Amino acid sequence: MESQIRDVTVNGDEVLFHLYRQPYDVIAVKWLPVGTLDDSQMYARDLQARDNIRLEGDLDHKVIYASKIVLQAREIHMPGQ
Repeated sequence: MESQIRDVTVNGDEVLFHLYRQPYDVIAVKWLPVGTLDDSQMYARDLQARDNIRLEGDLDHKVIYASKIVLQAREIHMPGQ
């Protein structure tokens, strides 16, 4: 599944986030490696609202447990622009 992240909360060892196109909670362990297009090192705890991601995991329930996340794009806003 691919979507944009609406919000992210880090709580203990878990990262909880919501996607714009899905009504479900998505949970990942905070040290889950996140793939990036430039091969930089990133983890689930580094995800931000408005990141576009591709997600794999257990999608058959009302809570989605992420097993693989790939960052597709990140919006970077410069102050004053």
